[in-house]
Amino acid sequence: AAFTSDGFITSFVPGIVMGLGFLALEGLSLPTKFALGESYGGHSLEEELVVWIPRGKGSDKEELQAFKETVQSIDGSIVATPAIQIGEQLKDGFLWILRVPTFKPFTKVLQAMSQAVPFARILEISGHKELQVRVTAGGKKDKLVNLEGLVQRLNMLTGCQVMFTFQLPQSSDIEKALKESEKKHEISLCVEVRFLLEVLRQCRVLDLTVYQVYDYWCG
Repeated sequence: AAFTSDGFITSFVPGIVMGLGFLALEGLSLPTKFALGESYGGHSLEEELVVWIPRGKGSDKEELQAFKETVQSIDGSIVATPAIQIGEQLKDGFLWILRVPTFKPFTKVLQAMSQAVPFARILEISGHKELQVRVTAGGKKDKLVNLEGLVQRLNMLTGCQVMFTFQLPQSSDIEKALKESEKKHEISLCVEVRFLLEVLRQCRVLDLTVYQVYDYWCG
């Protein structure tokens, strides 16, 4: 009979052993699942920004309300909380705690903040004093890239250091048709958090595309 053949027994026995092995692994993982959950909640991850803004001409209440409305107009999911209560704020400005979605939304929020609140200064991001910023130069027809000049100008920015540059493989026909001097160059920057918004503004001036601001720097 088929159930007593050598082929069936050869397949059945290892199947039982593997099944028991998977059950054992499932049992060992239960404490971790109970503590951390079974799924990755990326949507709930956020960065905490400590932000200082200079005092304007309005009252404390007016200044705080204006800043809160500005950052929430950038992204409605931002949670903005004064670090110090009204009446106890610093003489020359206000301290805020902002909770911002991480990953790509984090980069978009920072870019928008660099334009919308030009006098603000970020003091800390989730406990970090330095961040990695990846920017892209070139990739446009008839737009020559002076990589050496860009690196020099970026290194002249306060709190900014070019760590390395690289090029990704050219995949599309448009990219392959570009001259060598027009092709994309990726630039990795190490940026001090307190100068981050100004560096982002200067990247705009230099016609650099900010690909992503990472929430850490592994130096």
